[in-house]
Amino acid sequence: MKNSKLINLLKALTEKELKVFDKYLTVFQGRNTFVIKLFRHVKKYHPNFEHRWLNKEYIAKKILGGVSLKRVSNEASQLCKILEDYLVFQQLQSPESVYEKEKLLLQALKHRGVDDVFYKQLTYLKKLIDEIPLDSNYHLRLMNMHHENYIYSSIDKSKYEESTFGLIESELKKFFEENLLK
Repeated sequence: MKNSKLINLLKALTEKELKVFDKYLTVFQGRNTFVIKLFRHVKKYHPNFEHRWLNKEYIAKKILGGVSLKRVSNEASQLCKILEDYLVFQQLQSPESVYEKEKLLLQALKHRGVDDVFYKQLTYLKKLIDEIPLDSNYHLRLMNMHHENYIYSSIDKSKYEESTFGLIESELKKFFEENLLK
């Protein structure tokens, strides 16, 4: 387990982040599961994760009650996937990720076909884009927003083709021009 993806991801967490992840794991996995037992055993060896009891054989026999080595691997893989989800969740909570979070919400609304909420979110996203300090991705964000509008429009697309498609093309052109100048 020393050089596994799971251990490498856990090494990247601070002690505080490990505690928060423990709570996250408990909420999403319930109590007394193999995944939680595995995590609580492995986290004892943070930050270096160097110990003779940090191997599949010991974990299978002593921690998880005699399960197979394959089961330990499966539980470690499941724990790793949950940790990756947690890292994404944490990233979306950061102030720098507000745009990405709101864009994901827009896409979720699109997939659920909630027209009125989608268009309100689209308006909010445009406002948010305008509030973000100008950077090399400003026009790309606008282009993506117009593209979402064009793709989603539940009314006659022919009415939007010229204006919305023109906006998409314009923002993409501005994005390329600005980034070619760098």
